[in-house]
Amino acid sequence: MAELDRLRRAYREIGPDGSGHLSDDQWEWLASDEMTPVEKEEALDHILTCSECSVVYRGVMAVRMEAHTFDPGAPVPASHRRPARSGRWRGLMVGLAAAAAVVVAVLVVRPRTVPRPAAPGGSQPITLRSAGRLSAPTPVAPLGVLSSAPGAFSWQPVPGARGYLVELLDGDGEPLWRSGEVTDVRVAWPETVPAAPGRYYWRVLAVPQSGGAPVASELVSFEIGLSASRRSPGTPPSGRGAAHP
Repeated sequence: MAELDRLRRAYREIGPDGSGHLSDDQWEWLASDEMTPVEKEEALDHILTCSECSVVYRGVMAVRMEAHTFDPGAPVPASHRRPARSGRWRGLMVGLAAAAAVVVAVLVVRPRTVPRPAAPGGSQPITLRSAGRLSAPTPVAPLGVLSSAPGAFSWQPVPGARGYLVELLDGDGEPLWRSGEVTDVRVAWPETVPAAPGRYYWRVLAVPQSGGAPVASELVSFEIGLSASRRSPGTPPSGRGAAHP
């Protein structure tokens, strides 16, 4: 318990130094969906650029994507109205947020391991590597501000991956959709999700060939402009290329 308190104190001390890391309270508010839209956007903007907070947020989202399977009060990934949270669901997310603060504190406060010097005679010490660990996939598109709605998600292939999963979130960080496992490095925009103007977040997960937990990419964002509209592939914009009688 003393060690946990020490880590919490260390985390609180590094929060106000301009690093932008989410505070203990901010993680709790984000996890239990109690942030205002502006606060949530600022938090997600930081998470996108912070490797430590991104790791924590992936854990939070993994729980949120699956929580409805064991708690009916948890939010079901959807693009419409959120169901009410049960007390048990909020307790779970608050507990996860507290753990998140400790994880970030360990990542930031823990000193880096210094490489061991070479052994006499020029021989190098043996380095043990974990077998089967995949590299995190790299999202390719969509990214940034778009003049039209995206037709698909794409990413770079990962050696040793059996397949991939794509997760799409809305501008508030709420899950909208999760694809089935695909073997290609491209998956079409889901027909069940209207591509309305606004900000979105997404990531891709690589499924190991040997099984085990998928390896997630960093969470990335894109924004569909107000003038964008959904069109079928090959359909020209209104007024352009249309045949005249």
